[in-house]
Amino acid sequence: MVNLTAKQKEILSYLAKNGPSWYYELSEIKKIASNKTVLQAFRALKRLGLMEVKKEEQPPHEGKTLFGRKRKYYGLTFKGLIHSLKIGAIKPREAREVRIKHGIALPAPPEFKRVVEYVEENWGFFYFLLKIFDFDENID
Repeated sequence: MVNLTAKQKEILSYLAKNGPSWYYELSEIKKIASNKTVLQAFRALKRLGLMEVKKEEQPPHEGKTLFGRKRKYYGLTFKGLIHSLKIGAIKPREAREVRIKHGIALPAPPEFKRVVEYVEENWGFFYFLLKIFDFDENID
C-alpha cells in the first residue's frame, strides 16, 4: 500500500464520500487546507494513480467575462477506491455506490464483467475482493 500523508488521506476520504470535486472547493469552501497544500496533494494522488480528472468545465461567469482556465473535477480511480476502503474512508457495502458516482469501470475482461457485477450486486464485490486478497482482517 502507498504511504499517504494525513492531508492526502483526508482528500481521498472527501472524494470517496462526496464524489468528484475540484481543488478550490476543498481549499476555500471546505477549508481542508491551503490552495497550495491541496494542489500538491492532488498532484501526488494523481501521480500515484489514485485519482484522475473526471471532467472539465468553464466556470460560470457570474456577470463577468471569464477567459480563464477550465475547472477540473477530480475523482477516484479503481486504485483510489481500493485505498479509500483500506484507510476506512468508506465501508465495503458503500463501494458500489462510490464506484458508480465516480464512473469507475470494473477492471475485468468484458465477458467477466457480468459475473463481477452480479457478485457486486448480491454479495458486495469489494468485500469479497478484500477478503480474497486479505487486504485487512477487520474490514466490516
